[in-house]
Amino acid sequence: MADNNPPVTVPPDTVAVIDGPPTAPAPEPTLGDLLSQLSTETTALVKQEVRLAKVEARQEIAEAGKGVGAAVAGGAVAYTGLIALVIGLGWALGQLFDDDLIWLGIVLVGALVAAVGAVMLKKGLDQLKALSPPLDTTTQTLKEDKQWIKQETP
Repeated sequence: MADNNPPVTVPPDTVAVIDGPPTAPAPEPTLGDLLSQLSTETTALVKQEVRLAKVEARQEIAEAGKGVGAAVAGGAVAYTGLIALVIGLGWALGQLFDDDLIWLGIVLVGALVAAVGAVMLKKGLDQLKALSPPLDTTTQTLKEDKQWIKQETP
């Protein structure tokens, strides 16, 4: 007579119990094993920190570039205004004893251009001041890693 029951599948972790005596628990890791593991994890951690530092540095450089660009543009416009003011003042000195008011128009335009340039320059400088210290996140995580290593080493 044939057996019509399907074979019973036993999970792999119970096969040892069914087929023989239970296995002994894994031995405690040795100090050498622990130091090796700590070294491996520390190496991986340092590599991650270097990657983080690179990403953070790129972000800071991009932000600094925007601020420098705005400051340079503002400085150029302010310089143009200064040139116009100088020309206007020079024209005014030449027209001091005459009733011609051409110089006043030049001075007013120069003052307006210089004011716009000053606003642009201030905006660019404010952007530069608002930047966080370089590698702020990396510095913080390195401090945390140092604390962790101190706690994990005997």
